[in-house]
Amino acid sequence: MNLVVVDRTRIEADWKCPRKRYWLTEYGGHGIVPARAAPALNLGIVVHEGLEVLTDQDGGIQAACEYIEQLEAWPLLTTEQQQLCRSLLWGFGKVVWPDWLQHFDKVAVEQELEMEHQGVVYMMRPDLLLREKTTGDLWYPDFKTYAAAWGNRKWMHALQQ
Repeated sequence: MNLVVVDRTRIEADWKCPRKRYWLTEYGGHGIVPARAAPALNLGIVVHEGLEVLTDQDGGIQAACEYIEQLEAWPLLTTEQQQLCRSLLWGFGKVVWPDWLQHFDKVAVEQELEMEHQGVVYMMRPDLLLREKTTGDLWYPDFKTYAAAWGNRKWMHALQQ
């Protein structure tokens, strides 16, 4: 049986255009990607990587800010976008993360996971996995930045979940 690889990028690309999915993920056995990322994607990459550093270091806000300023995508951002990235990290690190640490234990940050079912390998890399201290339930907060508005109806298509 041929192995079928499934992940969020492949599915979402296929929904937009099957040809896009082919060029992005299959051409030549690995796909090809654009030479430059879109501006909104650069912003998301910087914030996401900063949050990864912050949560891995249990509140290392300053370390996260210094880290993002060294990323390849940093100089591609406008001054306003750079300030937004710093502000989002400081806000999360001062308000959200300490509250979460009171109620949850950190299980994993950006850990590659796979699940095989009937010859299909489902690949995922959750931003963060938390375990609620009182119930033991697993929680998966999903870090997102968007160029377009987010609505509750989009949760039906949030494949990382």
